[in-house]
Amino acid sequence: MVSNEFQESMARNHFGASSVEGSASGGWGGYSVGVTGGAAKEDTSGGNKTKKSYAKRTIGSYMFPRVDVFLRPEDLEPTEELRAALDGIKQTKNINALRELYSTFGHLFCHSVTLGGCLQTTKVVESDEDVKQSKEKQSFKAQVGVAVSTPFGAKGNAKGSKESQDSAEAFNRSASTSESMGFEATGGNSILAADPPAWSGSVANFNNWRIIEQTELTPIVDTISKMAGYHETRLWFFAAVPKLSEYMVIPESRMLHVRFKVASQNESFGVISHKKVPAYLGHRPNESVTPVRTNLRVPDRRPKEAFRNGSFGLIGDMTKVTTQNPGFSTTPLFEPSRIQAPILMFPSGAELGTKTDEAFSHVVWRLEVARGHSIGPDTLLCVKSAAMPKADLALTVYRNAQGVFLPSISSTDEPCYWRLEPVETSGISKMKGDRYKFGDSFRLTWSFSDQTSGFRDFVDDSYGRRNLTRPSEIKSDKLCFKVPFPRFEGMLSDYMAVIMSAALTTDPIIEKIKVLDGYNQEKPYNLHDLSFRVDLVGNDGNGDKNDYANLTATSWQELDQKLLPGEKLLGNMLGPSPMLIDGVLGDMEFTRW
Repeated sequence: MVSNEFQESMARNHFGASSVEGSASGGWGGYSVGVTGGAAKEDTSGGNKTKKSYAKRTIGSYMFPRVDVFLRPEDLEPTEELRAALDGIKQTKNINALRELYSTFGHLFCHSVTLGGCLQTTKVVESDEDVKQSKEKQSFKAQVGVAVSTPFGAKGNAKGSKESQDSAEAFNRSASTSESMGFEATGGNSILAADPPAWSGSVANFNNWRIIEQTELTPIVDTISKMAGYHETRLWFFAAVPKLSEYMVIPESRMLHVRFKVASQNESFGVISHKKVPAYLGHRPNESVTPVRTNLRVPDRRPKEAFRNGSFGLIGDMTKVTTQNPGFSTTPLFEPSRIQAPILMFPSGAELGTKTDEAFSHVVWRLEVARGHSIGPDTLLCVKSAAMPKADLALTVYRNAQGVFLPSISSTDEPCYWRLEPVETSGISKMKGDRYKFGDSFRLTWSFSDQTSGFRDFVDDSYGRRNLTRPSEIKSDKLCFKVPFPRFEGMLSDYMAVIMSAALTTDPIIEKIKVLDGYNQEKPYNLHDLSFRVDLVGNDGNGDKNDYANLTATSWQELDQKLLPGEKLLGNMLGPSPMLIDGVLGDMEFTRW
């Protein structure tokens, strides 16, 4: 409802919440007239909508038991198929044969079953409820005032206002319910399941009896062990899966602690490293790695074998004809110049492997496996460093500004997946389903197609963006570890840096890589294949460092330091004598030679 044209204009132009104020004044011959006016309109609306749904399933079972059958192990004998499976486990002690038995015959055996018929009814009730509620409110207010004055002193004014308010509220509720009933028969004539009276009569025929109840469940190994001639079955099963299994069986924690011992530590590796002690893949926490430029010195000798072309480039071993100069430059090879990276370490010392070995965890890695019961060629691994127990440090791969792929240690929560792949040196390749054993040699490989979050890429990016695609210049989907020659550090360094390469070959190859010096010019490097022996480190990564034997050896060393020179000389002259090692061996008496 409107009272003047101003209100009507406001309403017709759909003003929601607004106010307009106006004033006008004029005069002639001492007469003046003033007009003021204002209007306000406000619309508010609100509503909510809810929907509820639920489904309820009720199952009723009507049992018609006819006979109970008791299956005692003493009265049973294995079938030909079960006997063949047991013989396979006994002869091979292979975990795959054990898994095949469980897959075929199951894990449990029922010693008591009930035969007869069972009719099951399934009632499903589904309900949907919709509730809609809306509320609208409209208010309009207009006000007009007029003031008149004359030269004779007469004045007058008038004021009028109009206000209206409308509101509406609506509520709507709808509900629907549906029910369905189904019949399912076990035993009897299942065609008559929808007619219970007719079906119950068909259970009388013993040919229609089925198993309707199973009780007294026991592990199948316990049942077989009680059969005549198979009392050692439990030992056969345990031999296939011992406590420290030779296979890489994944425990309930889904984690394995291992060491990666360099398996490709041949003569060429010795020339590169200048060390004779075993090498391990490790990480030193909070110590960065800076690859620098090093040089080779060419002696006056010719290679015994000529270099040749291969599928991954020129094949040749530069360690046979060259040596690395002791000196090195401080100019970084790449950008970023410093990284947290895995390295090849050469642990040694009197405290090696004991509880006082501060670097024990630096060569321990934690394999995290999401799926599967054991590790094989189809297993994706997250490899984490155990150097800092409270930190989640993952082995990852990145590409530096020169386009070279290098391994790194990262604390990102983005997963990085690796695989273990056997090194095919004998010409006999493993089957896809074969599972891996501890002590075997493998390559640690990283594939672009396995990654869900890509890799950090510093090419044309100073921050290292996430790249989800394989660069076009990389022809292979898979990268593996290589040892560069010359090294990325000086000869006196107690570690060796590694590089990633797409050359999946055991032959040493010559590969040109871009370096920072000289505007990203390419320099040839001799890349040597790097394979690892994977060793289990038990006791949650502590291994045998707390072993009693380690304490005994340490005590002898401490005792040597405490003996005076005269006492040592007297001991050598008089020969072996009994000594007590208090606090370590208790009151036991040992002979010191």
